Amino acid sequence: MQLRFEVQGMRCMSCVGRLQKALSALPQLSDIQVELLTSTVSATLLPEVAGFSAALLQQQITAAGYQLVPGSAHYQVGGLSCSACARRVQQALLQLPQVLTAEVSVLSGQLQLQLLSPLSDIEVAAALKASG
Repeated sequence: MQLRFEVQGMRCMSCVGRLQKALSALPQLSDIQVELLTSTVSATLLPEVAGFSAALLQQQITAAGYQLVPGSAHYQVGGLSCSACARRVQQALLQLPQVLTAEVSVLSGQLQLQLLSPLSDIEVAAALKASG
């Protein structure tokens, strides 16, 4: 899986090297490319190496002195009847490597996601189906 995300705070090639080194410490990533002019990072997520999460990536970027710029997505979810349902949906979505945060409202049926990189509607639907 290809990841592409924006990072704030890089000012020079030394910053690029520092971020590249920090991200290289994550064994789940390979082919890491840090672009100074566009402030973007692209990398390949290795599915055979367990333990990756968007939160882990965000921590690594922050520890290096930079900020991840998340995207967002909003969905309407039907069939939520209690807070346990909302937690199951939230936990299912947090298992996806692109998801940084997932907030679910039982009352409004709103699902709000902060994303590391874009997520297709099919991926969201599959995660919702898997949550029960």
